[in-house]
Amino acid sequence: MKGRHAALVLSIALAVCLVPAPSLASPGGIDPASSLALAGNMAPAPPPALAAGLVPAPALASPDASPSAAGTANSAAAEAAKMRPLLHRDKWEARMHLPTSKQTRAYAAAERSPYIVCWPHFANTTGYTAYAVDFKADSQPRGTYVNIGNWWMDVSNLYKRYVSVTSDGGDFPGAAYAGFQVLEDGRKVAIMSVWKLFLVDEAGNRSTLDARRTYPKNPTIADDFGGEGTGVKTLVDYDWQAGRTYRALIECGETKAGNCEIAFSVCDLKTGKWTKLIAYDLGYGNTHIESTGCFLENFLAEYAADVRTAEWSNFKVKSLESGAWVTAKSAKMERQYEEWPGSYNFGSDDSCFWAITSGVPHLCDKPSANGQEFSVSKVAEGSPKL
Repeated sequence: MKGRHAALVLSIALAVCLVPAPSLASPGGIDPASSLALAGNMAPAPPPALAAGLVPAPALASPDASPSAAGTANSAAAEAAKMRPLLHRDKWEARMHLPTSKQTRAYAAAERSPYIVCWPHFANTTGYTAYAVDFKADSQPRGTYVNIGNWWMDVSNLYKRYVSVTSDGGDFPGAAYAGFQVLEDGRKVAIMSVWKLFLVDEAGNRSTLDARRTYPKNPTIADDFGGEGTGVKTLVDYDWQAGRTYRALIECGETKAGNCEIAFSVCDLKTGKWTKLIAYDLGYGNTHIESTGCFLENFLAEYAADVRTAEWSNFKVKSLESGAWVTAKSAKMERQYEEWPGSYNFGSDDSCFWAITSGVPHLCDKPSANGQEFSVSKVAEGSPKL
């Protein structure tokens, strides 16, 4: 992926994992420095709309891990997998052969499993003040990150006061992301992270602009993150369930000081209950969201063999120009981080864009091309608020 999208995903992906992670859209979730985190294929070829796998060389065990240690870790991961049945198994089996328990036990993970990105296309919009998407995971083992938004903000107004506005979270400043994770201890959380801005005025004075959390007062985890890019992150407990569809909403508001407050909320579509999760004062105003995407990631290598799935549907944004909600019926999907081996597939059906991954290699045919365009025919119109 090139340009802004590639830069954003590269820096976000690694910066916010619960493990030593990847970057800008830090494919990770939680800070690599965090003590809590570390943060495809051989079946008959699927139909063209489903095709998109990879057959990398089998992963090798870490040279630093002893055979006994690797065996113990793999055994523990295999046992844990028995506790996580894959919902709608037939649907996913048609998209990628699922690893057997023997394959899972034999897999010695040295790297994470494939990382899949989805970039929805919103027609005739140059910016937006809110963004929403429905999401579901039928399989969510430990080390799963279903990202619902990987975006950057417009920082042009800052150039009225500064001659330089940069970030170490990629080539473009203003990066942030949000989503849902399953931590190493099995806890389920929502996460939101915002990258720092580095400013230089005409006199050459340098300063750093950090977003300030305005909600909640007492989060599960709140800290700076480092590694590949630096910024602030907040995690809050949220028991998102496998097989259940949720609606995520990112909104730009304004503080009394005139700064932008970016807020992250979720709705359980089974109950209709909305929950405000996290909000940040960005420290500057007159801004909006410029572009966004989402991704599926494994941020704990020891659980790389596990199957992970994600489905995203009803993408929509609130247009900066018209104030109307604009939907996306097409999206570009691709695999990033080629060094992370394993099997994967992605595509779309009539209403959602989907992805499935496992660190176990050779589970489906090699894709004809990466970075494919997919479309859906069904999208709910109007406001995402119930």
